[in-house]
Amino acid sequence: MRMMLAAVGVLLLCALPVWAIIEPTTVLDPYYNVGVGLTPQPPSIDWVQQAMFVTTQVQQHGNTAGVRNRFALRRDALELGRTEIAGALADLHMTDYLTLADAVNTHVFPEDPIPALAALVHPAAETWDSETKILTLVSVLPLCGNDRLSETAARLLTFEQETLAKGARKHTTMNMTLVDTKLPMQMAQAPFTGLILDCRDLHYVPVPLPKLVSLDGMELWGTHDVNAVLVGQKGLCSYVNTPAQALKTGRVGAKPMLIHPVGTCGVSQGDLILRPEDAVFLVQQEADCHFLSTLSIVILLDKPKS
Repeated sequence: MRMMLAAVGVLLLCALPVWAIIEPTTVLDPYYNVGVGLTPQPPSIDWVQQAMFVTTQVQQHGNTAGVRNRFALRRDALELGRTEIAGALADLHMTDYLTLADAVNTHVFPEDPIPALAALVHPAAETWDSETKILTLVSVLPLCGNDRLSETAARLLTFEQETLAKGARKHTTMNMTLVDTKLPMQMAQAPFTGLILDCRDLHYVPVPLPKLVSLDGMELWGTHDVNAVLVGQKGLCSYVNTPAQALKTGRVGAKPMLIHPVGTCGVSQGDLILRPEDAVFLVQQEADCHFLSTLSIVILLDKPKS
């Protein structure tokens, strides 16, 4: 009888689908909400989580097994991820008109910040397929905080401010994409505690240093009157998908002002266009409430497609 039960057990194991031999996801950094797919994925930024993610795979060769070999595979997958993220950082638009590689090549920075940023990439989650002996690793680069991309953005902002102080022309931008948006119903009455920019339906792809501009392309806010120290600490703004989520961040307080930009503009479409009446209202309220000076700003983005 025992032999029969053992044989049945072997047959059942053989009948299990392939996915049964893939271990459950091992969470290595619980701060981030990530899933591990079955294929490599190129670097991409989750602006809501303020992080860049990449998925890499490595395969075990030979019959070496054990925890020590698993660590070696994770290390190899992590190095692949760091290399890919370094390439993505080089191509990242820091402003509407300037990529990080552009900033390096034009000597905006005395050194190339990309290697130091890539070194901050660390494992977030992984899976192990014991049949194919493939380890799939999601690695993450946090964007905000000391020595991170937000601090690099702050250094670039300081450079822009110094250039303006030397008499450079204030930033203007064209190449506009306009959308017919309605004046929003305000969520609260003045005095306001923050600013929500509703960019849903604009297909807006953020940049770390966006500018608010008028319909004639002139900058309204985003350079000389921005606190670079705060940008380095927490980024110029936060990103969510709904007004309710914006309130939960705590960044805009309980009574935020709401503006619907009427479009995007520039080389990467990274700047936001305000209608004239919104621009006037914003300047008036900032004079009284100072929410821009404290970077009490949240941008609403389209929800990612599932």
